[in-house]
Amino acid sequence: MAHHHKGPCSDGLLVVAHSTWFQDAQRDAPVPSVPLDHATIAERFKGLSADRHMWPLEDARIDALCGDGGLLDCGLVPLSELAYVVDYYRRALEHAPCDLLYCQPLASWDEAELRETDDLSFRGYDYGYYLGVENHFSAVHNDILYGRYDLLRAYADHLNSDLLLPTLELVQDVHHDRTELIHSHAALEHDESFIPIAIFVPASVA
Repeated sequence: MAHHHKGPCSDGLLVVAHSTWFQDAQRDAPVPSVPLDHATIAERFKGLSADRHMWPLEDARIDALCGDGGLLDCGLVPLSELAYVVDYYRRALEHAPCDLLYCQPLASWDEAELRETDDLSFRGYDYGYYLGVENHFSAVHNDILYGRYDLLRAYADHLNSDLLLPTLELVQDVHHDRTELIHSHAALEHDESFIPIAIFVPASVA
């Protein structure tokens, strides 16, 4: 599924496979900043790291939603399609571990913008960008859980059980320290604008 989209996405549902990169990279795998093995991190992490495969199961209806005039916005499906996406998620689980998430890229650093609904359980914040199913990045995964800089790895102490940042204040702190490192010519991804991304799990599968 190729998606060409400019600018931030609106919020929506997403089925995303667990990371598997470490299965092929045991010798060169970086040491995590949390006392967990790679498989446990992959199972618990609810963010949008670049290696996670979005919509892993081929499905004609999901593909149709991606067409011109379809409901998908960069691969994020409206909550009105929840019943079908839950069915898709349960079918996908038969093939490989995955998560059903609801992602809300925040247009500003404002907690009041958080989507509130009985259908969604808020799990925390990722920090990075989501511009489509083939264009996403998580600083929580790459720079905190598996990073090379102690200043960012130290934030692992603040991650919640879903390995996400629990408050916007912490996201702002990461943003500040990461920006300072980039200004010091640190080798960090910075081709896109990084924003807080609120992560929810539908209550029906939480």
